[in-house]
Amino acid sequence: MAAEAEAAGVPVFMGFIKNIATYFTEALAFAKSTPGSVVSLTSLNDYADTEEGLGECFSRNSEGLLKNMAIHELALAATFFGMTAGEIADVEVDAANCDCRTIGDFTDFAKLDFTLTNNAGGRVRIVADRCGGDGCFATVSDASGKVLLEREMVDAARAERVAARQAAHPDWIGYLVTQEDEYKDLKQRCAKAALDGTYPEGVASIQVAIEALKLAEYLTPVLQKKLA
Repeated sequence: MAAEAEAAGVPVFMGFIKNIATYFTEALAFAKSTPGSVVSLTSLNDYADTEEGLGECFSRNSEGLLKNMAIHELALAATFFGMTAGEIADVEVDAANCDCRTIGDFTDFAKLDFTLTNNAGGRVRIVADRCGGDGCFATVSDASGKVLLEREMVDAARAERVAARQAAHPDWIGYLVTQEDEYKDLKQRCAKAALDGTYPEGVASIQVAIEALKLAEYLTPVLQKKLA
C-alpha cells in the first residue's frame, strides 16, 4: 500500500491521535530537556473484566492488543524514542502487571506492562490494560523511578465536559468520548491539508504505521515467551 501510494503521489494519513495530543507532546518536550529520564506511556480501556466482556473485545479486535489498543503507544515508541523492531536490545516485563488469556477461540493479552531498551541505551515503558478504566497518561521519571512529570489526556479542564457526555451516553465505549477532542483535531488537520495541498502538521504517515506494526509483530512472541 505504501509503495503504491508513493508511486501515485498520494499521501496516506494515519488515525494515530496521540502524537498530536497535548498530554504526550508536553511530556515529550519535558523528557527531551531532562537527560536520563524515562517516559511511560499508559493506555487504559474500560471493558468489563469478565469472560463476556473480554471475549467480545478479543473477538472484535482479533488482531490482538499490540496491533490494536497499544499500536498507538508503539507508534510513539518507534517514532520518537527510536524503538524500531531492528533496534530493540532488551524487553523487560513486569509479569505481575501482565495477563494473557484464552477466551473461546482467541488468545490475547488482557494487559501488558513492559519496558523497551534500544541499542542506543534509550528506554520507554508501555502499559496497556483492557480493563483498567479509561484514560491515557504520559509520565516522565528519573533514573531512580521518581516521577518528575505526569500528564493525562483528559485533564481537569476537560473532565466535567467528558463526564457529562459519558452520563448522556452510558452505552458508548469510554474512549469514544475521552479521545473525542484529539480525533476532531486530527480530522481538521487532514481536511485543512487536503484543501491547502499540504501535509497535515504532526499527523503520522503510513511509514509510521509500518514501523509500529513491525514492532508489534516483533514483540508478540517475545512477550508470550516471557509470560509463559
